[in-house]
Amino acid sequence: MRLDRDITMVLVIVAICVLVLASVEFLQQELPDSLHGANAPDYVDRGRELVRPCAQCHDLTEGRTETQKGPPLWGVIGSMAGQSLFPYSEGYSKLADGCLVWDEVKLESYLANPEQFMPGSRKLADHMVKSIDNRRLIIAHLKELQHPTRHVAVAAAPDNYRDLAFTMQRMRGDEAKKWRKQGEIEAKKCAACHDLSRKRRELVGPPLWGIVGREVGKVRRFCYSPAFRDWQAQVNAPPVWDERALYSYLHAPQSTIPGTRMLFAGIRHDKKRLALVRYLKRLK
Repeated sequence: MRLDRDITMVLVIVAICVLVLASVEFLQQELPDSLHGANAPDYVDRGRELVRPCAQCHDLTEGRTETQKGPPLWGVIGSMAGQSLFPYSEGYSKLADGCLVWDEVKLESYLANPEQFMPGSRKLADHMVKSIDNRRLIIAHLKELQHPTRHVAVAAAPDNYRDLAFTMQRMRGDEAKKWRKQGEIEAKKCAACHDLSRKRRELVGPPLWGIVGREVGKVRRFCYSPAFRDWQAQVNAPPVWDERALYSYLHAPQSTIPGTRMLFAGIRHDKKRLALVRYLKRLK
């Protein structure tokens, strides 16, 4: 009787050992390679190695240089498709026209099957990443290629538009010419991302011809960022870009709209800012 109990106990222990070994083997098969072993390489470091070949065609630094082969990848996560001046393919341009945002889900789908995700584009075979784990590693590293999201704390624009506008309106002679010229100088800063001509081309930003008096966020075919749309939906957002609204906004765009694509720091000098607004008013 005692012998039977001992045999039964041994069989139970053997069965438990078999189950444990089977479970370990199953987990090793199911878990991604990056999670195997106590000494597994750092997730982001492995992603860096996988992304390294991209540097042959894309700038991975915060300089965001556009090469002849591809647009920069710094800040690509969360960015709007087609926001650089790179000559994109027809297939890419169609997606950009649809206001595609490169979030993690979209990038994962693109890397899994580029030609299916972006029909009509060029040289996509090299972009395919068959391994799910490798796709996640690449995206994890690309998330590191951006400046930390932070709210730019800047004091609100002074509520002096009416008085300052009245003062500048009364200027005559050389003083008036001086500030009229100053408006042109300030506008050159805008030309880096906006078209100020009658052509009204959509560049990195919407065209500024006719901006004064235009409804906010109403440029046809231009894809506004999610951050801009969220701000536009707020009850205190201006419905129209009138002179007062532009004067306030241009004080510190990134403080007014956290997360905006507009990298322009703003103009803190009140007279220079109003001179720019008055110059923009003449673009019609």
